[in-house]
Amino acid sequence: MQGVSNISVFFQIDTQEELRSCFPDNKRSIRDRLGAYWQRVMHWKRTGKWINEKRVVQYAKNHPQEGVSLVLDGKPVQRKIVRAEKGLYSKVPTQNIWTFFKSFMKNGAEVGAVFPCTRYVSKEIVRMIAKDPNLPPRLIIEGGAGEGALSEKILKRMNPGDKLVLLELLPKLQERLREKFEHCKNVEIPENGDILQYQSEEKADVTIGAIPMNSMPKEFAPQLLAKYQELTKPGGSFSNVHYRFLPGINRVLIIVGKVVPLVGRLATHTSLSDFNEIVRTKDQFYKEHGIARPTIWRNIPPATVWHHHFKEKAE
Repeated sequence: MQGVSNISVFFQIDTQEELRSCFPDNKRSIRDRLGAYWQRVMHWKRTGKWINEKRVVQYAKNHPQEGVSLVLDGKPVQRKIVRAEKGLYSKVPTQNIWTFFKSFMKNGAEVGAVFPCTRYVSKEIVRMIAKDPNLPPRLIIEGGAGEGALSEKILKRMNPGDKLVLLELLPKLQERLREKFEHCKNVEIPENGDILQYQSEEKADVTIGAIPMNSMPKEFAPQLLAKYQELTKPGGSFSNVHYRFLPGINRVLIIVGKVVPLVGRLATHTSLSDFNEIVRTKDQFYKEHGIARPTIWRNIPPATVWHHHFKEKAE
């Protein structure tokens, strides 16, 4: 392999096995992890060069043709290195909490949340994307991709043969997505990001929803949920996130807003019946297709991820 000599020079290793010994065979084994760390320490004492996952992944990003993933074949870190070599990563960091909050203050209905989801919510919502390198190529569709915070988590679950379609209606957020993912051949960002108008001959294995239904007109919720089902193949899954307590708070704001208009401006709707209809639509959809909705308390506010499975049609 052409790149082995370059890898050897950069990491100051004599053999491929020396690099392999710096990474555990089983990340869940404390013994394996301590053994790999000890090998890193011994290598650093001998060469002054520290080897860790971050350095190796960065090297793979900068030198994808050198096949670092082949050197670490069979190691748990190999999946991450393969993604780095294939460009399955974001080039631009996700905005911080303060920037996200300012976006909410400017355009709360489209943003749909005061703060970005924590990694615990993100980890749960992408759980239906199996981490199995032996699976055939899959199509994943994310509706309401925003600036790509969740998209980054999706990429970490993908295999090199998978494809990700990011649908985003707002042009400024589309531009942000292209800055982050235009280098990635596995990611498609349609010019028209209106999910209700999006058409695809190929059905998705997994669809993920990040569009805030609670703040939209009551007619939008059934149309959106029907569209998610239309875009997903039978046997596929659909996951989206909802926020605990907010429906109850919103109902109070609507009721009080009838008497105190200033309070009513904080509500997503002026009609309590319209808002209740949206909630009923979501609940009915879950009754028909839902399989789990765990609550993630480590989020502001606490969130519930609703997982759905669309059954295959009987022959």
